[in-house]
Amino acid sequence: MTTTRARFGKRRRGLAAALGIVLSGCSFTSVQRPPRTVEDPRVADPCTTSVQAPIADTVLAGAALVGAYVALVVSMVDRVNTCSGQTGSCSTHVDVAPALALVGAGALFGSSAIYGFVGTHQCKRRTSLAGRCAYGDAGACRLLKPGWVPPPGLFPAPSAVPPGAAPPASS
Repeated sequence: MTTTRARFGKRRRGLAAALGIVLSGCSFTSVQRPPRTVEDPRVADPCTTSVQAPIADTVLAGAALVGAYVALVVSMVDRVNTCSGQTGSCSTHVDVAPALALVGAGALFGSSAIYGFVGTHQCKRRTSLAGRCAYGDAGACRLLKPGWVPPPGLFPAPSAVPPGAAPPASS
């Protein structure tokens, strides 16, 4: 027969697991990475540049790992308090399930944070190169799409005169 405390503990662990699954990984759900292929390098693709979701995931991963440490310490202290004053054998079992669940949640949030930081970095790079390409940097266009050839008349012809220098005098 289970005690009320044991049933309450199981419900609490179940609720914590359900909340962990529902709230898992802001970056997995909200960070949009740029597409792998580029049709026109002059056009920026829609993607996420904000790092708010990866930062939230990082904070939650840290909180979960601290919570795992606290849960393990509490379980060990509870075992010592239960066994103190008893003569004979005492159970040396430490309940590590809550700590392991929190470590799993920390790993999930941590991997989501990594996914988010990598995705937003790729988006910022792609957006920067697309902007440079749109303003005439053919090298940036080729970085986005190797072998890309601009349509005729898109970029001005290269000049032998450096910018800011006076053109040669004609005779």
